[in-house]
Amino acid sequence: YLRKAQGKVANLAQLDLSGVTLVESDEPYNTQNEVAPDHLFGSTLTRYYYLSNKEIVEYRQSVGKMGGMNYYYHHFTMSLAGAFQDMLLEKIVLPESMKKIGPNCFKGCKILETVVVPTNVETIEWNAFLDNVSLKTIDLENVKEIGDKAFGGCTSLPTVNMVNLEKLDHNAFKGCTSLTDVNLPKLA
Repeated sequence: YLRKAQGKVANLAQLDLSGVTLVESDEPYNTQNEVAPDHLFGSTLTRYYYLSNKEIVEYRQSVGKMGGMNYYYHHFTMSLAGAFQDMLLEKIVLPESMKKIGPNCFKGCKILETVVVPTNVETIEWNAFLDNVSLKTIDLENVKEIGDKAFGGCTSLPTVNMVNLEKLDHNAFKGCTSLTDVNLPKLA
């Protein structure tokens, strides 16, 4: 609903979802089409995002109009993957029930400055905050895992507190040119 209302809801700059309960649905809340990675040359990649308690990855193949193969990737999750991508929000408070922030959740949110992460969130998946050039405030104290390029290009992020971090994927903070204060435990 929020994605469809973007540009129609006047000046929605802040969103507080702290008391929201995510409810399972068999209808996708977001669908994205993109060119597949090099190893799937000539294919189309379609991502379907659902609210579900199950994490399922499903690959399908079919012959396209030009004879190429089409690959479909279905991502079933309660992580709000892709839900706010490219939206014009300045601040968001995430639901207390969230356990992870999904892929592309806030990708390209150019004016997002503050994200309030609930204490239950232990995982931030790939590209979650990619290219959030205005992001200045986010508490990662309880996060245990951060995925590839999760904060890539967050050029305004000055500090991160990751005292409980157990896994940090490569390029997680690539291009974070303002990052000067990092609280990080020893990783095995």
